[in-house]
Amino acid sequence: MDSWLYVALIAHFLYALVFVFDKYILSKPIKSALSYVFYTSFAGGFIAIIIPFFEFRVLDFANILYSLAAGAAFSWALVLFYRTLQISEASRSVPFMGALIPIATLIFSFPLGLEGLTVQHFLAFLFLVGGGFLIVFGYKNDHFWRWRNIFFAVSAAFLFGFSYALTKLVFEHTNFISGLIWTRWGGFLFAVIILVKKKWREDIFETTLVSNEKTAAWFFSSKILGAAAVVLQNYGIFLGSVVLVNAMQSTQYLFLLLLAGFLSVKLPKTFKESLDKAAIAQKIISIIIIGIGLAILAIPLPL
Repeated sequence: MDSWLYVALIAHFLYALVFVFDKYILSKPIKSALSYVFYTSFAGGFIAIIIPFFEFRVLDFANILYSLAAGAAFSWALVLFYRTLQISEASRSVPFMGALIPIATLIFSFPLGLEGLTVQHFLAFLFLVGGGFLIVFGYKNDHFWRWRNIFFAVSAAFLFGFSYALTKLVFEHTNFISGLIWTRWGGFLFAVIILVKKKWREDIFETTLVSNEKTAAWFFSSKILGAAAVVLQNYGIFLGSVVLVNAMQSTQYLFLLLLAGFLSVKLPKTFKESLDKAAIAQKIISIIIIGIGLAILAIPLPL
């Protein structure tokens, strides 16, 4: 099993935990997705403090632009992602976006000359993405299938795909730490730019970041887990295929469905999940399909 597969699996497990934390936070005191992303992106700029401890490289002008665009696109995608997470089921919206992101990444990667999938890799891609789509298609869910949810989800997925493709392009021309720092500076730039618009600025600074100790614990735990997940996902992209690392987002659902199903009983007002027999059967089939895709990646096939 290639090392990038282990790295990607750990990253997606951490993301599943982050989604649960964020769903709770965004449903309670922090109503503004823009405000939530602003603080996350702004804090990302301080990654510069690690420069003295690693080999940091100054990129050429083109790759600086690619890095900043990748980071800014990632932050804007997060705004749309969190907005979707606020208004729909986590175990529906996350798989839907997760299934679209590798497709978007593939679309943006080919013109940049980044991907050349083998037959085995393409077969794994189909199973991983197909399992993600099955979670949201085929079973009626009136709460998710609203044009606003779909618009936010599709827009977020394509911005994520654009960001990941550019990030891989940057990694092709520098080391991991340098690429990570430059792309995080793109997110920091996004945070600064959105302050120019008065409405957004007021929305950000009028929002209470945390309202009590319990919420603070959820928030900072989410940020620590999220930072670790971002670093590991980027490292997986650095080591392996950006398309397949993103296709493996479907493995998040193996963890997310269990967590969301449990919490929908404990916190039904925050985690509203469909737990009837038809929905459970569909999700189990989806997990099996995703598992087949992961097995195809992990086990060499005579193709």
